Amino acid sequence: MHELQIRLPRSTVREVTRLFIPEDVPEGSVIELSISLVSENINVRELSGYLSLIDGFYARLYPEGIYAYGHRKEEQLKFSGMRSGSIETVIEEVLSVVTSPHRLVLLYLLMKYLPNIIKSSAEAVKNLAGAYEDYQKGSQIREERENRRRLREAVRDEVHLQQLDHNRVDQLVKLLDSFYAVELRRLPRAIQLAQKNVKGIRLNIRKKS
Repeated sequence: MHELQIRLPRSTVREVTRLFIPEDVPEGSVIELSISLVSENINVRELSGYLSLIDGFYARLYPEGIYAYGHRKEEQLKFSGMRSGSIETVIEEVLSVVTSPHRLVLLYLLMKYLPNIIKSSAEAVKNLAGAYEDYQKGSQIREERENRRRLREAVRDEVHLQQLDHNRVDQLVKLLDSFYAVELRRLPRAIQLAQKNVKGIRLNIRKKS
């Protein structure tokens, strides 16, 4: 697995973040990312892979790098709560002048679009890691284009992103695809859980209680 930090296209990330979190949102507001899961028949290894992928993405979004993230336990991602009924995990971040709200926005997009990066067949999921390795080496450019086409369609269907122009969409798609590629070893189990058990993923803003 690559340990290099992924370079973020700052202007695109800033614009995408603004579309989800307007600049006039009061300081002290809480950004809340919630993931709801069907609680029946959850495969433990798939759930473990899904949670590990979330942490892997968040680590790569840590401003000081993935190595620093690994050594700063107090900075590592935590669930702020678990809600009853179906399983619902909640990640919160208080908006302030020192926070980086783009991290939760990008994490939301990465997890929401996870099922879109491959065809939904079991065989496709099984062969995903090998396919990513192949196209990273340049031998399966066609597969790379197909994955990005699916991502592009998902981005264009996102209500909040309708205002993005073609260039911004392309930059966002390439960025998301880069995250998936460097975390390819964790993808198969995570995708299987996403396709079978994830009911919904939401990003909300609320006043701090």
